[in-house]
Amino acid sequence: MGGSQTRCTVTGMPKFIEGLANVNRQTNRREFIDLTGKLFLAGLTSGGVGSMLGCGDGPPPPPPPPPPASPCMPSAMVPQALLSCRNWISFSPPSPFNPNQNIFPDDGQLNAALTRLFQAGWRGLVTFSLDGTLGDVPRIAKQVGFSEVIAGLFWFDEAQLAREKAAAIAAVQFIDGFVLGNEGLQFGRYTRQRLETEIASLRASTGRPATTNEPFNQYQSDPTLLNVGDWAFPNIHPWLQGIRSVPEAVSFVQTTYQNLQSLTPSRTIVVKESWWPTAVDPPANEPAATESNQTAFFKELAATKITFVWGEAYDQFWKTAEGSQGPHWGFHKSDMTAKDIISALQSVYIGSY
Repeated sequence: MGGSQTRCTVTGMPKFIEGLANVNRQTNRREFIDLTGKLFLAGLTSGGVGSMLGCGDGPPPPPPPPPPASPCMPSAMVPQALLSCRNWISFSPPSPFNPNQNIFPDDGQLNAALTRLFQAGWRGLVTFSLDGTLGDVPRIAKQVGFSEVIAGLFWFDEAQLAREKAAAIAAVQFIDGFVLGNEGLQFGRYTRQRLETEIASLRASTGRPATTNEPFNQYQSDPTLLNVGDWAFPNIHPWLQGIRSVPEAVSFVQTTYQNLQSLTPSRTIVVKESWWPTAVDPPANEPAATESNQTAFFKELAATKITFVWGEAYDQFWKTAEGSQGPHWGFHKSDMTAKDIISALQSVYIGSY
C-alpha cells in the first residue's frame, strides 16, 4: 500500500482561494486576473508562498486554469440532475489522504481541493465515503459552491457501515443523494438482501434518493439488480478488460451501456466510473497510459449518448492494491497539478447533455 507521508496542513490557502472565488463572482475576467496577481504578490510580500500554504518552504501547486465562463448548474433532484449537466466529477481528496493508514485531510485541505475543482467548472460531486473527516466534504462542497452532492457510503464491514450511516445523518442537509456500497456484492462484503434493506433504511431516515454501485458484469448476471435503489449506477472500465485502444474502449463502454439499458428500457442508468489512467507504477509498462489518451478517451466518450460521471478528480497514490494503474486515474496529480484533460476538455465538460 502507499507509504506514510508527512502531513501538510493548509492553513492560509483556503482563505486566499476563497477570496479569489469571491472576486471572480463580482468582477469580469480581466479584473479577476489583475486582482489575482495582486493578492498573490501580497501573499509573497507578507510571508512567502510557504506561509500562505502552511506547508513550510515547499512550492505550492500550480494555480488552476481560468474559471470557465458559464458552467452548467445541476438543479433538478437526483437522479434527474445527473441527466442535465455533464460537469459531475467523482472525488476523493488528494495527498496526504490515505485511508489505509487512517490519514484524513483537515477542513483546509478539503477546501483547497474542492475549490480547485469548482474553479475549473465542476458543479456536481460524487464521493466514495463519509468516514473520518470525509464527512465534512458535503458541507464544504456546498460552501465552495457545488450545486449538488451525491455522497458515497463505503461498506467494508459493520463497524464502518455504522460510522458512515451516522455521518450521513449528520450531513444530510448538504447531501442530495446517496450511493450505499461500492462493489460490495462483487467482493462478497454483504448480501443482496441486506443491501436492499440498508438502502430502504437510508432513504427512510434521510428522505434522499439512494442507490448502490457494482461493476457492469454484476448487472448483466442479474438484471434485477438494475432496479435496486432510485437509479442504476454501474462501473464500466474498459481498461480493466484489457482494452488499450481508445476507440475500442469507447465502443466497449457504449455497447455495454446499451446492453444494460436494453434490460430495463425505462430505468435511469448513469455510468459512475469509466476511467483511463495516465501512468502505471513500475515495473509495469503500459504505453497506452498517457494523458493524451485519457483526454482522447473522454472526448470520444462525451461524443456518445452515454450519461456518465467524469473522474476521478485526483490521483490516489495509495490505490496500489487494484493494480499498477490504481494510483493514476486522476484528472490531477496528487499534488493537485492539473493534467492535460482539464484545459483540453473544459469547454466540453462544463456543458449540458
